[in-house]
Order: sequence, then structure tokens, then C-alpha cells
Amino acid sequence: MIRDDSAFSPQDVIATTTATSASTDPARSPEKLKRDLLSEKVRTENRERKKRWREQNEDR
Repeated sequence: MIRDDSAFSPQDVIATTTATSASTDPARSPEKLKRDLLSEKVRTENRERKKRWREQNEDR
């Protein structure tokens, strides 16, 4: 029998959902919350910059 290691095991699914739940915990420290918000802001700005860059390169 060939084993497919690419499939998720039930433990992987549980670990993933637990990690997701922990990251949305409202009792996070203010420093972590501030860092997360700043990271999200930077990611959003980077996505917008990349989008504009692609549009400009289409014109060339």
C-alpha cells in the first residue's frame, strides 16, 4: 500500500483549528495586538504597492 503523506491527519486539522482559535483570542497582550495590527497595515500597503507596480508594468 502506498502512503500519501500530503494528506492532513485528524491531528493536523485539530492543531490548525486550535492555532487559529488561539490567534483570535481577545485576551492577547496589547503589545502583540499592536504588532499584529502594524503587520497587517504593512501587508496591506505592500499588496497595494505591488498591484500598482503590476499595472504600471502592463503599460510598458
